[in-house]
Amino acid sequence: MSYLVLARKWRPQSFEDVTGQEHVVQTLANAIAQDRLAHAFLLCGPRGVGKTTTARLLARALNCEQGPTATPCGSCVPCQEIVAGASVDVVEIDGASNNGVDSVRELRESARYLPQRDRHKVFIIDEVHMLTTAAFNALLKTLEEPPPHVKFVFATTDPQKLPETILSRVQRHNFRRVPASKMVERLRSICTAEGIEISDHALGLVARQADGGMRDALSLLDQLLASVGMQISDAAAAEALGLVDRTLVRGLADALIDRDGKGLIEALAGVFDRGVDPKRLCEELALHLRDLVYVQAIGQAPDGRADSDAAELVQQAGRADPAQLARLFDRVHGAIRELSGAAQPRLALEVALLTALHMAPAQGVANLAARLDAVAAALGGGGPLPDGGGARGPGPAQGGGGQGPRRGGPAPMRAEAQPGHARGGAAAGPGSERSAPGGAAAPAAPAGAGGASPFDGDLAKQIEAMANAKRRERAGAAAANQPQRGSSPGQHDSPPAASMAPRQGQGQGGRAPSQPSPPARWGEDAGEDDEPGGFATEGAFAQPAAGVFDEAPGRVFEPEASPGGCATGECGAEDEKSTHPAGGLRDDPTLGIHERWRLALEALKDSDSLVYNVLAEGRLAWLRQGEVALGYTPSKAFHRTSAENPEFREPAEAFLSKWFSTPTRLRVQAASEDAPASVADENREQRAQREKRLEREAREHPSVLAALAVLGGEIEDIRVLEEG
Repeated sequence: MSYLVLARKWRPQSFEDVTGQEHVVQTLANAIAQDRLAHAFLLCGPRGVGKTTTARLLARALNCEQGPTATPCGSCVPCQEIVAGASVDVVEIDGASNNGVDSVRELRESARYLPQRDRHKVFIIDEVHMLTTAAFNALLKTLEEPPPHVKFVFATTDPQKLPETILSRVQRHNFRRVPASKMVERLRSICTAEGIEISDHALGLVARQADGGMRDALSLLDQLLASVGMQISDAAAAEALGLVDRTLVRGLADALIDRDGKGLIEALAGVFDRGVDPKRLCEELALHLRDLVYVQAIGQAPDGRADSDAAELVQQAGRADPAQLARLFDRVHGAIRELSGAAQPRLALEVALLTALHMAPAQGVANLAARLDAVAAALGGGGPLPDGGGARGPGPAQGGGGQGPRRGGPAPMRAEAQPGHARGGAAAGPGSERSAPGGAAAPAAPAGAGGASPFDGDLAKQIEAMANAKRRERAGAAAANQPQRGSSPGQHDSPPAASMAPRQGQGQGGRAPSQPSPPARWGEDAGEDDEPGGFATEGAFAQPAAGVFDEAPGRVFEPEASPGGCATGECGAEDEKSTHPAGGLRDDPTLGIHERWRLALEALKDSDSLVYNVLAEGRLAWLRQGEVALGYTPSKAFHRTSAENPEFREPAEAFLSKWFSTPTRLRVQAASEDAPASVADENREQRAQREKRLEREAREHPSVLAALAVLGGEIEDIRVLEEG
C-alpha cells in the first residue's frame, strides 16, 4: 500500500476533531440537533483550515444510518463511502474545472431526482468563486428553492468574488486561521500517536511556518520526517524548514537597538555566508521586532513562544524605546517589499538596516504635544520648562561601529570662542566658552551621547538670553557700519569707490535742505558739455568710468521742438490721472538719477511687465533730458537684442516720453561686468539678503531653539515665503 500523507491520514473524522473552528462546528451541531438545518451553506476562510473536511462531516451527519446526528458513527456504509469519496448521493464538484453553464445544467438535472439510497443528496462545490457569472445566474433558482432532499455546501477562499444574489441565498460560516497554541497541541497528539520525538519548540517553528493552516503544518511535519527522521532536534527542524536562526535575528535586533553599525554588518555577513535568503531574513527580523512591540504593549511574550524565547523577548524589549521600536518595524517591514524587486537584495537589505540604524529616536505624539505645551508656557513665563532630554536610545558603539554623531540628534550646544574675538568685553581664549554681549553667558552642554539634555539649568531663560544677545550684537554691528550724520567722506576708513557729486543747493558735509531749489531751465547757467538742469548728476551714474561702457557719452544738443502733448501744455484740463502712465506716481526731478530711474520702472512694472523686465536688466549709463542710456553685459544679450528691436523701442520710448513729460529716446549699448548694477540685480540682491536675514532669525528664535531641545532634532531646511 502506498504511503498516505499525514494531512490525509489524520483528517478529522468528527466535529470534535476539527481544530480551531469551534464556532462553526458548534453551530452546525446545534442546527442538526434542533432540526433547523439550512438548505445551502457557504464555508469561507484561508487555505487548509478545514472547509472541505467540515463539508464532508456535514454530509456524513445527514446521511448516517443513525442520523441525522452531530456524531456520525463512521462504521455504516454511508459513512464509509463518504470518507472514501465513493458515495453516489454525495457529489463533490471542483468549481475551477466545472465552472460553466453546462456543468450547472447537469447539476440541476441531477438535483431533480431523489437520492438512490441515502437520506439527502448533498452537492459540495469547492472553490465556488471560480464559477462564471452565467453559471451563477443559472444556479440561482435551484439554490433559492431546491427540492427537500437536496443540500448545497459551497467552499471558497475568496468570498468577495461571489455575487450578492448568491450570498443572500446561503448561510455563511467564516473559518479562522488556527491559533499556534492549538496547532501545537494537535501536532503533539499526532506525533505521540506516530512515535515521533520532537520538542515543543520545533513544533512551534512548524506552526509559525504554517501561518494558521493545519494542512500546511502536517505537510511540513511530513517534510521534517523525510529530512531528519523520527527524532527531530530544534536545529535540524530550523535548517530543514529553511528558517533563520533565532540567535542571529536577536543579534540583528540588538545591533539596531544599540545603534552598533559594525555589529550589524558582521551579523549580516554571517547570515549571508550561511546562504539565507535576504527577503526571508527581513521577514524574520520584522516578526521579531513585532514581538518586541507586542511585549512592550502587553507586558508578556506572544502565545506560542517557548519560555526561553519569551524571557529573552522581555529582556530585549526592556532596553528599547517604544517609539524607536515602532519606527524600526516600519522601516524593516517596508524593506520586504523593496527586496522583492531589488536587483541586489543583499545590498538593498544592508542599506535599509543601516538607514534604520541611524534613525533618530522618536517620542509619542501625546508626549511631544505635552512637552511643547510646557515649553510654550515656560517661554511665556507660565512655569519651568520640563527636561529636554526626552526618551533616547543609546548612541552608537564607540569601539564597534566607528560611527559619527548619529543623524537627527540634537546638535551640541557648546560654542568655542575664536581666538582674538572676545565678545561683550570679556576676554576669550581658545578653550573658553563664548560670552554673550552684556555679560550673559551662553549656555554650554556636553556633546556626549545618551539621554542627557543639551541644556543645563533653566532652558527658557538661557535661550532667551542667547537670542537677546544675538539681537544686540547684530544691532551694534549695524550701527557701527552705518555712517554718522554730518560726517564727511574723509571720516570713513573705506571711502566709496566713486565720490558722489553734491546736489544743487547741498554743502560738502551737510544734507540736502528739506525744500530744494527748483532745477535750472534748459540753457540757463549750463555749459556746452554740462548736464542739463533738472537732471542732477549722482556718482558714477552721471559720468561712467573709463572702460565700463563701450561708448563715450554723446554731446547734448538742444532738443528739437516738441511734437506736442503734455510737454507743451496741450493736455489742458484733461484728467491728469487718465493720461499719466503711472496714475498717482510722478517723476521727481529733485531725486538722483538712479532713484528717478527706479521710480520710473516701478511705474512701468504694473502697466507693461515685458518692457519692465527688459529695461530693468539694463545698467543705467546716464539719464539726460531727452535721452536714457542703458548698457547690457554679455550675459544679458537676449535683453539687449529685445531692447534694440523696433517693436520694443516704440512702447518703451512712448512710456519714457510720457513719464519725463518730454520726448525721450532710448539708447542701448554694451557694458562690462563691473559696471554699476541694474535695478533687477539690486532687487535680486535685496531678496537674497532678506532670505538670509529671515533664515538667521528663524534659527535663533527662542521658540525654535526650545522645540529643537525638546524634540532632539535639527533644522534641515527653511523656506522663505515671497513678499506681498
